[in-house]
Amino acid sequence: MRYSLYRLGPVRAMLVAGTSALIALILIIHTLSSSQASRSILATKPHTYLAVRTTTGNDAIPDWLGYDSSQLNKPLSQLDAKGQAVKKGQGLECMMKGDLGSAAPSAYQDINDLIKNGYRASFIDHPNSDYISDLGLSKAFQDLGIPFSGWTQMSAGNSFDVRDANDNSKVLYPASHATFTSEIHLDAGAVVATQSYGPEYMAEKFGLEVQEGQRSTPLAKVSDVLFLSWKKLINDRAKGGLRKLEHMFRWNTIVPEVQEHLKMVAGGKSIEQIGEWPGLSYPMTELQGLATLSSPNAKGVTWLLGQHKEDMGVKTIDRVNIFNCPDTYGDAQWCVYLHIVPVKD
Repeated sequence: MRYSLYRLGPVRAMLVAGTSALIALILIIHTLSSSQASRSILATKPHTYLAVRTTTGNDAIPDWLGYDSSQLNKPLSQLDAKGQAVKKGQGLECMMKGDLGSAAPSAYQDINDLIKNGYRASFIDHPNSDYISDLGLSKAFQDLGIPFSGWTQMSAGNSFDVRDANDNSKVLYPASHATFTSEIHLDAGAVVATQSYGPEYMAEKFGLEVQEGQRSTPLAKVSDVLFLSWKKLINDRAKGGLRKLEHMFRWNTIVPEVQEHLKMVAGGKSIEQIGEWPGLSYPMTELQGLATLSSPNAKGVTWLLGQHKEDMGVKTIDRVNIFNCPDTYGDAQWCVYLHIVPVKD
C-alpha cells in the first residue's frame, strides 16, 4: 500500500528547465491572457463547456468486442470478460439515467450518518496551486478549464468504535480505520478521488478481526462516504452545491484487478502506451465507454449518481478518459476521468 500519496520532486527538478523556462513562461502568460475571462466563468458555471478534444474524441476500436453486439442479450454468465463488462456498464448507465423513483436510494442521506457509523470528516483548504499540481492532472485541468487553486482536501476516517446506546461497554461497530480522501473544488464542481481504503480492505490487509456480537460498519461504500463528506463540507462552508458536480477523476489506481480491467477496455494497451491526457477517450455510445463504467473505480461514481438523486439531481456520465497521470518523478499512474451531465427530459 502507498501511504505517501503526493511525493514532492527533488529540488533539482526545479532546475532542469534551464533557459527553456523563460520561453515556457512567455507562452503561459500569452495563453492565460487570452483565456482568463472564459476560465473565470467556467469556475462558476458547470456543464457549460468541455474541450473540443474531449468532446469529439472517440478512440473506440472497431470490433473491440470480438463478436456481434447482439450476443450481449445472453445471460451474464454466458458472456466473456468484455461482454460482462459492457452489460454491467449498460445496467449502471440505466440506473443513472432513471428518474427519482427508478432506483432504490442509498440508506445514507443524512450528514449525521457519518458519526453514527464511526466516521469523522476533516477538511483542509489548499488556496494555492502547488498542492494540486503534484497530482499529474495539469494537462487535463488546462483542457477542461478546471482551476488549479481553491481546492479542499476532504477526508473521512472510520476512526472510533460505535457503542450500544443502552450499554456503553458493548461495541457494535469497531473502528476499521477505513479512509476515504478526495480533493474537491466546490465552485468548479470538480472532484479528484485519491484514496479509497474501505473497511473490508483494511480488515484483509491488517488482519483486523470483528469479535462475537460485533460487525463491521455498514457504511462502507465510497459513494456513500464521499456523498456525506461532501454534503457536510457544503453545510460547514455554506457554499457550493451537490448538483454542481461535472468533473470526476479517479486518481492513481494501484489495484491490479482494476488496472487489468482498464487495460482490457483499452485493447490491451499499457498505461505507458495509452499516454498522458487525453489518453483514450470513449463516449457512452461506444461499448468501451460502457465497459469502463463497470470497472471498480468508476462503478463507485455511478452509484454516487444513481443513489443520491434527491440531492444531486438526475445525472449521468456521457464520456470517460483513461490516461496516464504521471507522478512527480515521471512514473506512470492509471487515472480515469468521468464527465458528468444532467439527464435531459
